[in-house]
Amino acid sequence: MQHFTPLSMRFLARRLQRFLWVFPVLMFVFLAYRLLTTESTHPLRQSPKLGLHQDSAAQEASNNQKFPPPTAGAAAKDILLHRRDKMPLIVHLDLKGAPPKFAYLREFLPFLKRLGAGGLLVEYEDTFPYSGRLEVLRSPQFSYSKEEINELVQLAHSLDLSIIPLVQTYGHMEFVLKHPEFASLREEPKNDWSVCPLRDDTISVLKEMVDQVMALHPHTKYVHIGGDEVDNMGHCSACRQFISQHSRVDLYRFHLLNIMQYIASRWPHVRSLFWDDMIRGWDVEHLKTFAQYGDPMVWGYIDHVERLITPALLKKFASVFPRVWPASSFKGSGGKDIDWVPVQHHINNHYSWNRLIEHGLTSVDSIGGFVLTGWSRYMHHFALCELMPSAIPSLALCLAVASEHTQQLASDQHTQLSSALGFPQKIPIRNEPHFSDNADGLSFPGSGVYSIIFRQAFLLAEYSQVRQIFDGKERARASEVLSKKAVKLMEDAEAELGKIYPPSVVREWLSTKLSHVLRGLQVNTQ
Repeated sequence: MQHFTPLSMRFLARRLQRFLWVFPVLMFVFLAYRLLTTESTHPLRQSPKLGLHQDSAAQEASNNQKFPPPTAGAAAKDILLHRRDKMPLIVHLDLKGAPPKFAYLREFLPFLKRLGAGGLLVEYEDTFPYSGRLEVLRSPQFSYSKEEINELVQLAHSLDLSIIPLVQTYGHMEFVLKHPEFASLREEPKNDWSVCPLRDDTISVLKEMVDQVMALHPHTKYVHIGGDEVDNMGHCSACRQFISQHSRVDLYRFHLLNIMQYIASRWPHVRSLFWDDMIRGWDVEHLKTFAQYGDPMVWGYIDHVERLITPALLKKFASVFPRVWPASSFKGSGGKDIDWVPVQHHINNHYSWNRLIEHGLTSVDSIGGFVLTGWSRYMHHFALCELMPSAIPSLALCLAVASEHTQQLASDQHTQLSSALGFPQKIPIRNEPHFSDNADGLSFPGSGVYSIIFRQAFLLAEYSQVRQIFDGKERARASEVLSKKAVKLMEDAEAELGKIYPPSVVREWLSTKLSHVLRGLQVNTQ
């Protein structure tokens, strides 16, 4: 064993003294970096920081204020988040999974306005009131009436919220192609994922879908035509032959241009939007063929979106298209069937988008809108992921990050938003619930459902622990105790979800999210 003598200690001290100068230099570099990143001169950061309310007395009063009963036409003083620039914040409403009753939308839209949203991207799918030969597309379980869509559009207009309808026209067509009446339009006979763009009736069906949606959105300036993830494009014999004579790029261009040119001819004031993933590798000349009619919505939902989308790609799009529409995620990208919203993941996604926009776009004028997507299902046939009420805290924080182009959520914003939503402390920013969190006394639309999801998360954790008990008698005793808690949660969940969702959604959620736990516990007690 080595022993240090006084002589060796003095030698070590002299050696350390030679490097003491490093520490003040490192501190100077760190402080300089913080100063430069905080006081950036980038165009997206030149506006003064508004925060939520600068007056301390007003802020304290607002911190103690709950959401009042929502009314249309919210005054400016009632808005919690003010955008620092002209970039509208668009919230995605994915109705192909867990569509709420219309009464909830009446409450939800004024709430979105208070959070600083500027519009909605509405993905109706089978909840839209299609008619004629398209009536079969309407879900037999639940769909909205024409009167309800009209009221939705009018309510949004009264709140100065734009509505952008989304009509799938290439991939994600299961809700159409699953029906025998339209199975002949499939790219592959046994796959209802995408249409074949060369079938005789494909374009007429798609035009009819667009016609009916546009008839109920006569004043919209944009319509989203989907176009993403067409992974099986070019698999049928007709498309293979087309590609052999031209290219895959030409096949995709042929189809989407067909739709966009039709929209431009019928509604000259309307511009098409489309997801960008299928065109990321295109050269500028090919991109220019789309630029006359539409703009790309550039989506990326991972924590570090720069790994998926580069500043160079944004610059290329901005050099061709009049507007680029970044698309982040506030729910629905953390897992295909999860129920608890991983808030930290979504906050990180927005931080990374802010970095990417700063390096990839030179002016906010090149952004058509910043879209916060919230997926309810990954695909038409998939299970539900997070319910909208469970994602409202995530949405509020993500809107705050997006509105300020920040890399760090301001503490005062976090505190005020948390108080306004009824949280006794700051909204927890973590990917899993913690036993110290509190879901009581919340006051936002659907907060009762948030409390149910909170309780469900802990029930699932306890169920996992019970399943690991080796001793049969001890496991049976623990299962009996937990089964009583599960029954109570099932009863409360049915009541709370029933306030917001139609019976079909309540049944689906209970059967896929809780019933298996109760069945497993009952087996353990036998």
